[in-house]
Amino acid sequence: MKIKGCPNPIIDQEIVFATRELCEKSKVWKTEESSDVVIANQGDVALTVDATNADIVSIDYATYDGFELTPTTIYEMSEYVSRWREHTGTPTHYITDLVNTQVRLYPIPTTTNATGFVYSLTLKPSESATTIEDFIVEQFLETIVNGALSRLYILPANEWTDGNMAMYYDRKFKQGIDLAKFKAMSGFSTTLNGINSQTLV
Repeated sequence: MKIKGCPNPIIDQEIVFATRELCEKSKVWKTEESSDVVIANQGDVALTVDATNADIVSIDYATYDGFELTPTTIYEMSEYVSRWREHTGTPTHYITDLVNTQVRLYPIPTTTNATGFVYSLTLKPSESATTIEDFIVEQFLETIVNGALSRLYILPANEWTDGNMAMYYDRKFKQGIDLAKFKAMSGFSTTLNGINSQTLV
């Protein structure tokens, strides 16, 4: 993808940002089930991301010993459950902390469990990503290009700045996101299994 006068590093950056928005809004990049060790008397569990250059968008589901956990927030727990941080037992809820890529189980488990906490994630490329997963490029290249072009043309005070072109490509980008979202909801295969990455050019 080329725009006259636009340096390649800026183009690469906007490709990454467009892909991040695509993945975040459509949830097309999902992981296989993962499991992490739960340590007795420790409520915080680090999430494992089986991909380089990736950030977590959301937890799609989580179970403990086969039973589905209910997502909640610190605000909700503090509002409705007195002294909730001190409660122990078999976890029934989880609180997401994506900044630190971890969850907090509630109540705090009292036994160590090597494989009992199972979950699936939705991912997006990190801001510093230098590669994009093959399946994303192969399935959504046109949408990514449209998104990158909309972002590039709206950059102010450049020789390539063009508000009309930015709006044109932004409409096409949003249409592509809607289609990608439909594919993801229809069971389109978007897991990490067997997927490679492509370097940005």
